[in-house]
Amino acid sequence: MRFWRQAVVIARRDLVSEGRAGEVLWVVIPFAVVALFLVPVAVGGRGAVLSEIGPGMFWIVVLLFGMFVTLRRSSQVDDAEADALALVLVDPAVGFVGRSAASLVLVLAVEAVAAPVMVGLYAPDPPGTWAWLLPVGLLAGLGMAMTGTLAGGLVRGTRLGTTLAPLIAVALSFPLLAAAAAATSGLAGDGNILVPVALLALTDIVVAVAGVVTARPLEESGA
Repeated sequence: MRFWRQAVVIARRDLVSEGRAGEVLWVVIPFAVVALFLVPVAVGGRGAVLSEIGPGMFWIVVLLFGMFVTLRRSSQVDDAEADALALVLVDPAVGFVGRSAASLVLVLAVEAVAAPVMVGLYAPDPPGTWAWLLPVGLLAGLGMAMTGTLAGGLVRGTRLGTTLAPLIAVALSFPLLAAAAAATSGLAGDGNILVPVALLALTDIVVAVAGVVTARPLEESGA
């Protein structure tokens, strides 16, 4: 029980820090919306094209700007704070779980704002069952939150951390992008979404296990 209490404390700390910094609200989300506006301009506003590419563009934007969310400056800790956390945490994996939970909340906020903008601009075919969009968005957001947190831990303390972390996060998130886009298209076209949803869940499990298993080695290497 203490594990989860500490994870909640870390998640709350990250969210409070982000609330003060405002990176996601005032920088990431507005630029994500602008990115969705650029594509209709580039294709000349052709409705048939926009309707076809809308869901895919939505997930590309969520992936790219989701990485900015998970690697935001307000989620980083300095050496002194990292040492203090290492002394009080019952398990180094608590940090991974707590930071991933905070990033998940913020990634879902990006999705919640970008989704209606995409629908309004691209007018994609409506899904056969709207309820399935919720687990797809949740699974994709969870995977992106964990991959970004894992990537940040892998490059912490390195010179090229700010350059390598987004590249690692995007590479790890490629299965999430492909599966989420396939699931969304399947919902609109009455296709089978069980396979892409299963891929989303499997990717989340693999990343979660990797984050928990590597938490202690990464903590010791950064000490």
